[in-house]
Amino acid sequence: MIMVQQHNDARGSLSVLDDEALPFPVKRVFWIYDVPSEAERGGHAHRTCTELLFALNGSLRVTLTDGHQEYTVLLDCPTQGLIIPAGIWCRLHSFSPHTVVLCLASEPYRPEGYLHSFEHYLAFAASIEHNSDTL
Repeated sequence: MIMVQQHNDARGSLSVLDDEALPFPVKRVFWIYDVPSEAERGGHAHRTCTELLFALNGSLRVTLTDGHQEYTVLLDCPTQGLIIPAGIWCRLHSFSPHTVVLCLASEPYRPEGYLHSFEHYLAFAASIEHNSDTL
C-alpha cells in the first residue's frame, strides 16, 4: 500500500501523486466503473506488469494470491493505493455502488502478458519459484 498526500480546506480535498512517489514509471492509465455489486473484475495475473490501484470513489475488495497465501484488501479511501506486483493473481470484487477504480500500470496493454487461467498461473508461479531457488 502507498499513501498519497491529501490537502483539505473549505473547498474540498485534493490529493497529489508525484513521480517520486510512484513505485514505477507509468505506461498506461485506465479506470473501472459501473461494476455491478455481484460482478468481479481481474481474475488474472500479469507476467511482467505491475499495477497500482486506487478506489477514487466507493469501495471494493481485492483478493491477491501468490499461489500459496491469499490476502484480501479493502480499498475504500482515495488516498490509499494498492501495489500489485507482477506475478500476483488478483480478483476485484464486492464493489459498492458508484465505485470508480483508477489503475496505473507499468506497461502498455499486451494480451500475451496476461495469465487468465488459474492453473496456468500456478504453473507460472511454480516456475518462478524454481528459477529463484536455483540462483
